[in-house]
Amino acid sequence: MSNAVAKEDRAVQSADRNQQVGLVLYLRMAVVAALLTTAAVREALRISAFSTDEIWWHLSTGRWTLHHLTAPHTGLFSQLSTSPWIDFSWFYDALFGAIYAGLGLRSLPLMLMIFKVALAAVTLLLAGVRRNGFWTAVTLSTLAQLALYNLQPLPVMFSICFFGLSCYLLLEAHRQNQIKFLFWLPLLFWVWANLDAQFVLGLLLLCVFLIAETLERTLFGTASRSRDSKPIPLVHLCAISAACLFATFITPYSFRLIPAAIQDSYSSVLFKNFAFMAAMEFRQPEHFLLLSLVLAACMALGRERSRDLFRIFLLALCAALAFRIQRDSWTIVLSSIAVLSGSVGPRSGEGLQPAPPVPFRKFVSLATIVAAVLLFSFFLLPSNSELHSRLSRVTPAAACDYIRSNQLPGPIFNEYQWGGYLTMNLPEYPVSIDQRMNLYGEQASGAYFDVIMGRQRMETFPAFAGAQTILLPKGLAITRALTTIPALQQQFREVYSDDLAVVLVRR
Repeated sequence: MSNAVAKEDRAVQSADRNQQVGLVLYLRMAVVAALLTTAAVREALRISAFSTDEIWWHLSTGRWTLHHLTAPHTGLFSQLSTSPWIDFSWFYDALFGAIYAGLGLRSLPLMLMIFKVALAAVTLLLAGVRRNGFWTAVTLSTLAQLALYNLQPLPVMFSICFFGLSCYLLLEAHRQNQIKFLFWLPLLFWVWANLDAQFVLGLLLLCVFLIAETLERTLFGTASRSRDSKPIPLVHLCAISAACLFATFITPYSFRLIPAAIQDSYSSVLFKNFAFMAAMEFRQPEHFLLLSLVLAACMALGRERSRDLFRIFLLALCAALAFRIQRDSWTIVLSSIAVLSGSVGPRSGEGLQPAPPVPFRKFVSLATIVAAVLLFSFFLLPSNSELHSRLSRVTPAAACDYIRSNQLPGPIFNEYQWGGYLTMNLPEYPVSIDQRMNLYGEQASGAYFDVIMGRQRMETFPAFAGAQTILLPKGLAITRALTTIPALQQQFREVYSDDLAVVLVRR
């Protein structure tokens, strides 16, 4: 009788434990779903996807790529139409063009929403949700998203996600001494090289990994942390790295892609003329959050007296890059999260209960919830007509309509930031310049900025000297000069003006 009662008590206790585990699992699923979708829902309610002018030349190029079923090799939509050009993001452009063909302007916020879900998933994975404390991983992922909230639906979003995935695979291979994690890297680099020029940062990450592994074995004899299994042979690491490098050649531009990508991403013209290439001034809240993450990562490495050279080199390299170039600040966010994920929260071997395994059907349920929230958020987006109205308030749409309807003479001289928009809205007038730095080259791009900034006489710049129609923002100094200085008024006549743009024609 007593045995039966004991068995019944054990059955009741087991049922209670299973119920508690089930409740914890459902709570965690709800938290992860909220973490993955909050930024996307916010984008649906507060549209920010039109904050960049660079997106428009990607759209124009994507349409052309879909129409001709080939990647471009010359300067489309530009007055340098016969000059060679490498479109580093040709696959992204084609994908964007296909989505835009079906959804119109609503495709921009939708793409940003999907990107933000992907970013949340990558940071959660990088924060160690599969092996670390759940709430620690959620906290780190939240901090990473707050530090990277001001993003646009541009190819760099792929670089951020792929850089995070590369860090995760390398760290897991280093921690577990299992080469299986690295088998995904060649495929990842092949896709990455067809999406964005900053795949070169991934190659730099691979170099850091190889150097760290080599030095660890030279200085310490084995890997920096004690492990039961043998380290991955260096020859295997070198072979996989070589495969990754070779994979970046499998693009429409072959081996020419890497030097052109480096020149385009880190041109001296960019450093000279753009604030996003300058060092941080710490006037934005996210800059201080980023600094806090770096300091926390450094303290974590110091507290554990780490000899893990890969994490140390990774953090040092990304800090040097991010604090020198604001545009690349996302690298230090991801590397700090990766370092912290291995230094804080519960770890194996400390007598802590491991997290219960998550059944596959729960992952399917989570994916279904996230997809449903994204679909609901998509229906919250304004209509295409309303988005066109919003867009016309921040782009020279009315000025383009005037130029087109009055058939003003070409060629046209335009402002740099508006060049991409003109390729989409005014394709019959090839632009004098736009954001494609590797098309125009450092000399021509530098000369343009010298003219705009008043460092060089306007007539010495060929694109301006030969222009018959001028389209410029109203507040520029060069615009005021053309419309107020008598000598210049004798050469140019103002034919259109609104709150945003001024159109002049040569007399």
